[in-house]
Amino acid sequence: MLFILLSLAALPVGFLSFYLFRQGEYLTVLSLAWGISFVVILSGYLANTWAFNRSHKTFFMVLLGGMAFRVILIIGIILIVYFKNWVPILEFLILLAIYYFLFQLIEVWLINRRLKNQKKADITE
Repeated sequence: MLFILLSLAALPVGFLSFYLFRQGEYLTVLSLAWGISFVVILSGYLANTWAFNRSHKTFFMVLLGGMAFRVILIIGIILIVYFKNWVPILEFLILLAIYYFLFQLIEVWLINRRLKNQKKADITE
């Protein structure tokens, strides 16, 4: 739930960049970049959350495999958008990079917070 709220909080950054670029058709670019970044990062966050209480081997397999899968997925989506010419590619790539970076920061922060909480719980036991 917190991930979704923080992700929605990142939306004003897109609206600011939307205003700075141009207006009109670029709302589609904004929505597409935000949606793709959100779904990709949310899937990674959920996979990592699932793997937290598993063995170290399982956790690292999910973590590294998930990262590789997400990179391949993003590259595939970029190629599809580029060849289908759905939206202006430069603005799409800029917004996708901004959102992906913001969502990645949120994901790392949440995982780090969970690790700290888990360490505190292990110490008190």
